[in-house]
Amino acid sequence: MMSGFEIINMYMEDDDNVYVEAIVEDKVLIRHSTYLEPEEYGPAKCFTFVHLSDVSEYESDIGLGIPIEYPLDGVREYLNCVKVDWEVVDDNYDD
Repeated sequence: MMSGFEIINMYMEDDDNVYVEAIVEDKVLIRHSTYLEPEEYGPAKCFTFVHLSDVSEYESDIGLGIPIEYPLDGVREYLNCVKVDWEVVDDNYDD
């Protein structure tokens, strides 16, 4: 289905910030562990804000940055490169 998250909405909040809404895998606890089975996590609808300065200053392991000529494309690429602190909007998401 997705690799970690699937973006469902993204827009410029202002000149410097992008709002991103996504379905994030393994974000919320859906079943507690038992003696025989481990706890299970499921997807949730989440959001985060990305500052364009973070995107423009990001450098990969091989020294390449992310161009921000097209800010939303740059943010999408940035989110695939870094660990994101997603905030849960709706924990009752079903596939």
